[in-house]
Amino acid sequence: MPRIAKQSDDWNFIVTPQQLRLPDGTPTRIFATVRTDTKEALGPISEKGYGILQNADFINTIRTALAGLGLTDYKENILTVNDGRRLYATYSFDTRVKKLAKVGEEIALILRFANSFDGSLAAIGELWGKVLRCLNGMALEKSKFRLQSRHNKKINMDFVQKVTAAAVNDFDRALAVFDTLAGVPISDEQGVNILGHIPLSESVRERIKNIWIQPSFTEVRKAQRSLYTLYDAATEMLRDYEGQRFEKAASLNRQILRAIVKGLNPDVLADIVKPIPPKPEVVAEEPKAS
Repeated sequence: MPRIAKQSDDWNFIVTPQQLRLPDGTPTRIFATVRTDTKEALGPISEKGYGILQNADFINTIRTALAGLGLTDYKENILTVNDGRRLYATYSFDTRVKKLAKVGEEIALILRFANSFDGSLAAIGELWGKVLRCLNGMALEKSKFRLQSRHNKKINMDFVQKVTAAAVNDFDRALAVFDTLAGVPISDEQGVNILGHIPLSESVRERIKNIWIQPSFTEVRKAQRSLYTLYDAATEMLRDYEGQRFEKAASLNRQILRAIVKGLNPDVLADIVKPIPPKPEVVAEEPKAS
């Protein structure tokens, strides 16, 4: 059974730096970020004066930055994972839509922002897309952007506005790869072989394979089979996976996209459309008679 990640919509809590103590009460030199409501230690920090970016301040900065850019027509979804160690805020803009030329898909803009209290990630933003036909989330290449300048640990609203505006302006260019993928036809068997070359668990691979072989939507069944429709099958599977394992689904989404995009290189494509040869059977040697 896969481990179910601890996900929650409880995000508006306070975190403070606290000095850790030994069981006998002796203070140590180690400080950690600690939730004031649950007393959960979220992650070690270097010193008491460490700059903590509270979730409420982070979300208010994002909302203010979006409003300053005229981006107010969104649906907001905020969740935390691993007892609040990391926060993800997703903003879906279903009225800000671009159409892929080759396949006719309508892709809506998504902005996703993340913050952490355990040092696992810096405050970042990321550009995503959403297929309106089926609400599948689509990762975009090289779409992450920092929300803090390299020389300033604090989050600055003007800087957040600047980098977010640049990402939104890049949405058209970022989507172009999907039309390129749609221009590379593959057969059902080749699609299965490509999945075999991607390091996935057997359960995930089989679920994607089933959608690839028997597409859920009429539009996909009628479309030419291509690298794009293979990625589309993966995002459909991950759409439901995301409900219980948000971080894992996002990571797999990026991983699968990177692997499929490599198929735009004809030499790489020629290799990954071939079936993976079975591993040779290891036969144990008979013990020698003494």
